[in-house]
Amino acid sequence: MTSPTPAPGTPSSVLTLRIPDVLLAQLTAHAARRGLPLQDYVLRLLAREDFDERLREAVQRSAALAAWGPPHGS
Repeated sequence: MTSPTPAPGTPSSVLTLRIPDVLLAQLTAHAARRGLPLQDYVLRLLAREDFDERLREAVQRSAALAAWGPPHGS
């Protein structure tokens, strides 16, 4: 399993979050069950959510194009 942590020398930024202790405990527990550091677990969640959103948009665009039907003369 590859880590989403940037490779040395890769540009990155810091994001600081203030979250309730209860949520932090839940995230930490989920990360531990998967054997991941909390940072890696959260990065994977964000990447997965971004992928899901982009996939949903692509499917909607494809459906809109399909509504036009097959090209004439096919």
